[in-house]
Amino acid sequence: MRLNGLILLVCLAGCADIPELPGTMVAGDAPYPALIPIDGLLAMAAASGGAVQVAAVATSNVIGRVNGLTMRANALRRPVVDAATRARMREGVDTSALQ
Repeated sequence: MRLNGLILLVCLAGCADIPELPGTMVAGDAPYPALIPIDGLLAMAAASGGAVQVAAVATSNVIGRVNGLTMRANALRRPVVDAATRARMREGVDTSALQ
């Protein structure tokens, strides 16, 4: 009996109208963030007088990740089907035995 009551309570809660909060926006309406080159960010960090310290290790990690992602993107640009398989597919299927 307790399980039935719990299921009923959850179902009723799912039917409730949730009021919109002021100042919220739909994700599709949000503007894209501005992309800033890393050189500008490093210059801003250096100009801040030491408040933000940029470690060479962190910079090399970011550059390493960028290079890794670039390599992955280039690998995804390759043809999916190799030339031999593509030529065989163009020949088609022999359907004479089906008749």
